Amino acid sequence: TPGTRQGRWTTPADGIYCMSSVATSRPRLSGVDAARGLALFGMMAIHVLPAGGEDFEPTLTWLLFAGKSAALFALLAGVTLAFTTRRARTERGYVLTAARWSVAARAGLVTALGLAIAYVDMDAFIILAYYGAMFLLAVPLLGVSTRTLLVAAAARLDKARGQSGQVPHT
Repeated sequence: TPGTRQGRWTTPADGIYCMSSVATSRPRLSGVDAARGLALFGMMAIHVLPAGGEDFEPTLTWLLFAGKSAALFALLAGVTLAFTTRRARTERGYVLTAARWSVAARAGLVTALGLAIAYVDMDAFIILAYYGAMFLLAVPLLGVSTRTLLVAAAARLDKARGQSGQVPHT
């Protein structure tokens, strides 16, 4: 056979791993999809509609969506990364390798799109290139356990607090 089906990944005979077009899909989470739609709507509104009125006051669109949509978009980018790579965290080998390549490719596309859009003169700040860079930085962390990531994050937070001179409240 040209390839063997293992879960949702196809392993071709030549050793290249790819997503199977007949992969079984998990049920979608409607809350995540709704939040993604809201973030996308807000990001589009910020980039297309005017930032201020004739009186130089911010428009209702900017008051409602500026910054908030970007934060929601960033949060959902992390959630989506976790959802799409959850199997790679428990399995190793070709599943982890394929997930790393997939995230790296996605990072490259998002970065290229962000850099291309940045050439358009807009009032809003384009953050897609930063998302792409963060996705690329996440690639080596895909095989790391959740516990290890939490310990490393807590240690980094503790170090940051010490460097800032803040005294933790007890």
